[in-house]
Amino acid sequence: MGSPRRAVGALAALAAAVIVVGLLSRRGPDESRGATLSRTAFVAEADRICSGLGRANRQLEPAPRPYDAQAVGFFDALHDNTVSARGQLEQLEPPAAERAALDRLVGAYRSLEVKLEQASGAASVEQGPEVSALIAEVVEGTRAVAAEERALGVCAGTRSAAQTIGREVARTRENPLTQTGPLLP
Repeated sequence: MGSPRRAVGALAALAAAVIVVGLLSRRGPDESRGATLSRTAFVAEADRICSGLGRANRQLEPAPRPYDAQAVGFFDALHDNTVSARGQLEQLEPPAAERAALDRLVGAYRSLEVKLEQASGAASVEQGPEVSALIAEVVEGTRAVAAEERALGVCAGTRSAAQTIGREVARTRENPLTQTGPLLP
């Protein structure tokens, strides 16, 4: 067995290591973000994020209408794409004067996420009228997002949430399960 001094020394070293690891892994809210961006870099990065959201959403096959469980994958993917874009926007470090406006934009995206999640849930239990109502709420919500985008001077035109989410959520296709041909040849 080791001496008591060695045991105390080892315990002290262990405690010091735990403290160092704790201090190194601890981050404040601002430390999780990158460096403050210039106005030009902030706009370019936000536009890149919005463009990526548009590309991802345009690649989705539209939800079949009338809405049923087949539409769940569409709403889930639209939700996931929106969450990803919101998370990327949230990580940006704009000039200090624009932080509050970016926070409002992120909050507006969160509202859309909730509605998209609800639309998926309604589609999963074949509540077509509820899905339609939620789509209308998403489209209305994209107007709030677009207003925040304009206030920030980001994501204009086809990069706007009104286009990348609002237009895409309203796209539909015929539901193959509602199409029937003649029962007899």
